[in-house]
Amino acid sequence: MFVDVPLRAAALSGPAIGDGYTIATSLMLPRSRGSVRLAGAEPGAPPLIDPNYYADSRDLHAFVAGLRAAREIGRAAALDRWRGEEVLPGPGVNDDGSLRAYLRLEPQHLRSPRGNLSDRH
Repeated sequence: MFVDVPLRAAALSGPAIGDGYTIATSLMLPRSRGSVRLAGAEPGAPPLIDPNYYADSRDLHAFVAGLRAAREIGRAAALDRWRGEEVLPGPGVNDDGSLRAYLRLEPQHLRSPRGNLSDRH
């Protein structure tokens, strides 16, 4: 996904809106499974949501590969006139361990007005 605004977790520093762009990756078939549970008997209580990102190490491996692909796309000549220096995760974050650490900082998700439920028990 390419968007003309810098998308980042609120806890991470980065460019302001209008001062950057984002090349993002997403898993279409993640293997990790989270949970949604009732917080209690009160109907209005917000649910307890645990996305359990990266519970399956294959998801983290796929995101590292996606981040490397996004960087390759970002270095394309077609983006030369817009590209400055990489801000997140930053030009010094290159080895697999550092990339995994960055991805674990504050995983983001795409918000979608639908849900997926398993019928498995």
